[in-house]
Amino acid sequence: MNLKKKIRNQNLRAFWITNSNIQNIEIAIKLKYFDIFVIDYEHSLISVEEARNIIIFLNHNSIPVFMRFARFNIISAPKFLDFGINGIIASDIRSLSELDKIKKIIFYQNLGNRGVGLGRMNDHGDKFIKYLNNSNKSLVFLPMIESKIKTSEIELIYKDKTVDGCMIGPYDLSMSLNHSILK
Repeated sequence: MNLKKKIRNQNLRAFWITNSNIQNIEIAIKLKYFDIFVIDYEHSLISVEEARNIIIFLNHNSIPVFMRFARFNIISAPKFLDFGINGIIASDIRSLSELDKIKKIIFYQNLGNRGVGLGRMNDHGDKFIKYLNNSNKSLVFLPMIESKIKTSEIELIYKDKTVDGCMIGPYDLSMSLNHSILK
C-alpha cells in the first residue's frame, strides 16, 4: 500500500524530531514502532544542514520523512521536497484560502506554482520527468488546525482533493478555547 493510502486509511505513529541527534533517530528506527518520522521545522532549532542529514539518513533507511512548517517558513518547503521529504505538515491553517496559498508553493503545475529544481528526489535531473509526473500524486499533505475556526471551514479544508488528512493541535486549540490556563 502506498504512503498516501496508508495515511488516509490507517492510524500511523509518527516520531517527532526536534533535535538533530541521529543516534536518537537510529534508536527509534530500531524499535520498529514508528511509521513516519517528522522533522519539526517550526518549533526546533534544526538547521537546513541538519535537516538535510536527517533526510539522507531516513531516505537511506527507507523511512518516510515529513516536515512540519510554520507560516513563516513554508516558503522553504520546495527545497526540502527536492531533497527527499515525502510529506508536508502545514501549521495553523485557518481557511481554504490559506490552504490554496500553500498548495501553490508545494505542488507543481495543475495544482500549484512550484518551481523546478534538480535534487536528490529526481536524481539530480536524470529522472526529472518521472519525478515531475509523480510528485503531485505522491506528496502527502497534512494541514494542521491550531486555531479556533468554524467546523464548516475545517470540513472544506479536509475535503480538498490534495489533503490527505488533518491534524488538530490539541494544546493550541485548548489554549484558544480556554484562556484561563494563561492566567
